[in-house]
Order: sequence, then structure tokens, then C-alpha cells
Amino acid sequence: MKFAKVGLVLAASALALGACSKGGDINHGGKVVLPGGGSTLSKQVPANLPDYVKVYPGAVVTAVMDNGARGGVITFDVSDPPDTVVAFYKKTAADAKLDSGMDSWSLNQDHSGPHVMMFDKAGTHRSLSASVEVKDGKTHVGLIYGGAV
Repeated sequence: MKFAKVGLVLAASALALGACSKGGDINHGGKVVLPGGGSTLSKQVPANLPDYVKVYPGAVVTAVMDNGARGGVITFDVSDPPDTVVAFYKKTAADAKLDSGMDSWSLNQDHSGPHVMMFDKAGTHRSLSASVEVKDGKTHVGLIYGGAV
């Protein structure tokens, strides 16, 4: 079930990114409202971000897809090493009383590729997934979160 939700959010993200080529310019503070209503694409962290979703301190936000109370996606770059970022999100999830659902590095013993962690709270719509990897000398982070519906 969790993986299905993540797949839907990733598909929506691809749709959102495609919408940018149709006139929106998020690189200059713009916002794109996606067809069907409710979802926007920008570089601005939503004011209604759930309290259990934290943007890493000092992050440079590269894209945000917000679907209101249902959740969204935030991508950003940071200068700290990946291990520090991973520890931050594990602590953030624990503080929010979210349970660890999956850690890709527990499945991939050589720790290659992005480090993906999934957290949720059973019986709620609260979920948080974090993907952390180094690329082009920066630590890239992608957050996918679900909210109350």
C-alpha cells in the first residue's frame, strides 16, 4: 500500500514537471496550477506544511509540488554530508512518532545509490519518505509526504 501511494505521488510529480513546459516559470518565483485543481508547482514551501515534515536547515529548495491537505513533494540541495541528513530525517520521524517502514540501505548492503527511507503512522494519512544522494558535489534530498484527507 505504501509503495502504491509513493508511485502515485511520483507520477503526479512527473505530470507537474511536464506542466512547467507549458508556460510556468518556477525558477523566477512563479507558480503553476495543475489541471484538475488542488495541485501547484513552485519553489515555495507550502504554508500548510504538516508539522512532521521538516525542510532541512539551510536547504536550497529546487521544486515543490503541493496538493494541499493531501500532501506533496519537496526537493532541495544541502551542503551537509548525506549521513548527517539521513540522521536528521530519522530523528524527525521518531520525534513525530512515525514508524520506520523501509530503509533501502538495509536492503542494499553495499549502500550504493540513493538512501531512501519511508515512515508512516498506522491508521492515519501521515507519511514521510526521504531520498538522499550525492550528485554533482551536492547532497540532493527529495521528500514525499502525505497529510490528512
